[in-house]
Amino acid sequence: MKIAFAKSGAAAGPVVIIPAFENENPLPPHEAIEAASDGAFSRALKRAAFKGKRGQTAEFYFAQDDARIFAVGAGKRADFDAQGAEALGGAAVAPLLKTQ
Repeated sequence: MKIAFAKSGAAAGPVVIIPAFENENPLPPHEAIEAASDGAFSRALKRAAFKGKRGQTAEFYFAQDDARIFAVGAGKRADFDAQGAEALGGAAVAPLLKTQ
């Protein structure tokens, strides 16, 4: 699977939002995309300096599926609460709203 960095635009294909806790192992959705991309997803996250900090986002485009993938930081698991969930949702949706 080929990963390319791209500017935000209207989503023609699927949009996948993957939450990530700071300094923790990836959650199952990340692992599925990682497997489908032959490790390219983790390499792209590393290049983007994505650490899973609260509100941090990284957007990727999978050309073969015309899919947009958003990694969204949830912060530290111990600090994750209702406000954290709301912040995660806002950070995930904000780039999508800019494209409409």
